[in-house]
Amino acid sequence: MNTLFLDLIFIVSFRLCVFVPCIIWQLYMTKFKNVRYGRMHYVMTYIFIFYLSMVLEVTGIPTIYELIRKGIVIDSGTINPVPFSTDTYTISYILNIIMFMPLGFLLPMIWRKCRFHQVLLIGMLSSLAIEIMQLFNWRVSDIDDLLMNTLGAVIGFFLFKLVDMIIHGIYSIFAHNKNSKVESASQRHALATAKGKTPNISEAIAYIILSYLGVFFLYNVTGISALVERFE
Repeated sequence: MNTLFLDLIFIVSFRLCVFVPCIIWQLYMTKFKNVRYGRMHYVMTYIFIFYLSMVLEVTGIPTIYELIRKGIVIDSGTINPVPFSTDTYTISYILNIIMFMPLGFLLPMIWRKCRFHQVLLIGMLSSLAIEIMQLFNWRVSDIDDLLMNTLGAVIGFFLFKLVDMIIHGIYSIFAHNKNSKVESASQRHALATAKGKTPNISEAIAYIILSYLGVFFLYNVTGISALVERFE
């Protein structure tokens, strides 16, 4: 089978393992909890979920199938608990910052009541979860990654605030009615997307947890490979 096509199957399968649990949770909340939002809000949440799938794919968290097949072996040599113990990771620092900047940007943009301390905590705990899980698949768990990821989320948050302030200023300048209240970009987004209820940051936390669990319990590389071979 064509290698490119096989890679595409793995990519699509990985995305499905992330999206399916999140969509099932959305349907549950809609049907049984009567939590409904506008279409644009769901579009933005799918962008957020897709971003989460990219992060999980890049970081390579383990799956339950890998743990069953290879066993649980934690090598202390793959743990770096000392911050900035080497000066050879400059590129790695930058990439880790960039990787979590969208998280800090998207959280306050989609969930407008999200505050700085929440972004800081979500960014730190999300990165910590990845570092802990990497202990079980022979990848390096580095305190520097945790710090840089958290910094990236913080930078993303302030970048959103800057963009929001600029957009707010532009709307203020070009407002036709000077006496009318000019809303910020996040407020306008909320009015356009929310239907009845205000999106809560707990929704974002649910997507993050479900994304991690979806990959851990559903993504089976060996099983997918065996299934593909049967159709060759």
